[in-house]
Amino acid sequence: MSNSLDIDRLPYKDAEQYVLSFITTLKGIEGELKNLDRELELWSRRARLAEENHETQLLLIARKKISELQAKSPQLELEQKSLKLKVSVLKEKLKIIRNQPAAAVDTDELLQKMKMLAGEEDKTLEVIEDLEAQKALEELKKRLKEKNR
Repeated sequence: MSNSLDIDRLPYKDAEQYVLSFITTLKGIEGELKNLDRELELWSRRARLAEENHETQLLLIARKKISELQAKSPQLELEQKSLKLKVSVLKEKLKIIRNQPAAAVDTDELLQKMKMLAGEEDKTLEVIEDLEAQKALEELKKRLKEKNR
């Protein structure tokens, strides 16, 4: 799909699955952000503890880890905002798709298309059966005439 918001032509079930995949991704990012916050809190406590105990090496390690975690946060928050917007739009589109009447099927047109694809029905067997039935009928008539003589 060239545009991730273009679900207007999908059947409802497919559109629903598509929207669900975006929601799942969004929930995953929200979970990552919560984990990131917990890790930042943990490493901040470790940095304070290292500073209080004058552990310079441990303080440097903790600050480096805090910097790495803080660098991830804006990117995840941006992804989260983008996905929230997309999910909102997709949910609205999904409601519209759900409320649309199912497309009417023109059975005559469908039959004509099928005939074009499959070709005309082979009537050879039908013709042969008719000829055999006619022959059997003629033989029966012939036997009845002979019997009546």
